[in-house]
Amino acid sequence: MKRSYLEGIATVVMMLCAVAAVGWLFSRPTSAEPQTIKSDWEQEVVQQGMLVAGKLPAPLVIVEFVDFECPFCGTFAEQVDTLKTEFPEVAVVMHHFPVPQHKYAAPAAIVSECADRQGRGGEIYTALFDAQEEFGMKPWHDYAVVAGVPDLDTFDQCILLPQDSFPRIRYGQGLGEKNMVRGTPEVWANKKWWGGYTSMETLRQRIREELK
Repeated sequence: MKRSYLEGIATVVMMLCAVAAVGWLFSRPTSAEPQTIKSDWEQEVVQQGMLVAGKLPAPLVIVEFVDFECPFCGTFAEQVDTLKTEFPEVAVVMHHFPVPQHKYAAPAAIVSECADRQGRGGEIYTALFDAQEEFGMKPWHDYAVVAGVPDLDTFDQCILLPQDSFPRIRYGQGLGEKNMVRGTPEVWANKKWWGGYTSMETLRQRIREELK
């Protein structure tokens, strides 16, 4: 009886520690919230990222730091699909920020880069998030097919390259660290920090305010 009681206490403590760890990863103290991004917005942030929706230049550019294995990033990707229809004048640019604990985050980042080299960056962004629960269960080639990558042989060779062959991955991580990114998704818009995942209605409201 005593042993069961102690095991129960230990389980509760472990759960509280896990919740605290997640809270630390996906939040930041109010006093640390930046008002504007530290990097040059146009040259270092917008131009160096991967365009996944809309066209540049745009009256509003939303920048997302992405981990392709992050479930909240998957939900945000669904919102991006909605934005394409409701706000076609808005551009969405992503930067890689794979979390080390996610086994498939870095490989998926390489996959996205290989597809983007053939002009299918936005399509692979959608394809990866649409089936992120299948990472490790089907070949990356299948995602490229869904994304409409034209030269699949070149793609298959590209994803075998080492990660340092894709400078935007390391660049995104460095950019995120410089600007206090702690978790994903983390979103900026026209130099302003919008924080992490939020509801579609809140996102719509923020966009309308920026487009006034």
